[in-house]
Amino acid sequence: MSIDHGLSHAPTCRLQPTPVPTQPLFDLRRVFLAQRKIV
Repeated sequence: MSIDHGLSHAPTCRLQPTPVPTQPLFDLRRVFLAQRKIV
């Protein structure tokens, strides 16, 4: 399931024309880690 999440996350970043700041990226990483723990 985690692999699917990663694949679906790639297109989302690609859709974003503007570069994502480091803070939001860290937040996403934290959420991803938390989700992985829950799963």
